[in-house]
Amino acid sequence: MLPTSTAGAWSTTTRSLTDGSWHHRGTFLRHSTHRSLVGIYSAVTRKGISGRVFGADEGITVEEAVRGYTLTGAYITFDEEKKGSLEPGTFADMIVLSDDILTVDPEQIMDIQIEPTWLAGELVYERKSTIL
Repeated sequence: MLPTSTAGAWSTTTRSLTDGSWHHRGTFLRHSTHRSLVGIYSAVTRKGISGRVFGADEGITVEEAVRGYTLTGAYITFDEEKKGSLEPGTFADMIVLSDDILTVDPEQIMDIQIEPTWLAGELVYERKSTIL
């Protein structure tokens, strides 16, 4: 049975598994960018949804986690020529985040908002403004 909550996005990627190897990241939840942020958070902090730490010394860097969702995901499916990065000839699937995920305190990753989202170069999501 596939998970139906953020608990299903909990990370199993560990430092021991990633050192010197490719690792793929993803969620069981389709079309859910926010779940990817939960996965990145848990891979870096090694915290589950409850806040409990699982193997603190097994955390990976934010850059490694992001690469697992992008470049490595495309590589694993033999699609690295058309997705996984932003360069000429690729699908131009991308999101804009409210904060720089590479510099924000890892404890704040799940507070990052998803701004516009593009698939195949077309705008498919835009967060509603909370400014009145």
